Amino acid sequence: IFDIRSKQADLKDFCHSSIFKLLEYDYKNNTNYYDLLKTYLLKKKRQVDTANALYIQRRTISYHISKIREIMGVDLDDPETTYHLMLTYEILDYINRK
Repeated sequence: IFDIRSKQADLKDFCHSSIFKLLEYDYKNNTNYYDLLKTYLLKKKRQVDTANALYIQRRTISYHISKIREIMGVDLDDPETTYHLMLTYEILDYINRK
């Protein structure tokens, strides 16, 4: 699907715009919230599983997720937002593989 659509439109147009705010924040502040959020979403928003995968404390995850919500201005509890963010990660991974 991405191959076909990439010939017709810029795939970044299908990305959740707030992800670019997060990437910009990471770049300016030398943080890694982009990858943390990806892991958090892949772990089905389970803080303990995310903390274990990233080898950090659960309380630290809670703080970082709160900060990510603030930076992005999104409701991470909304299923549509979560789906759109996961699709965005897939699109950006596809773009980076090309």
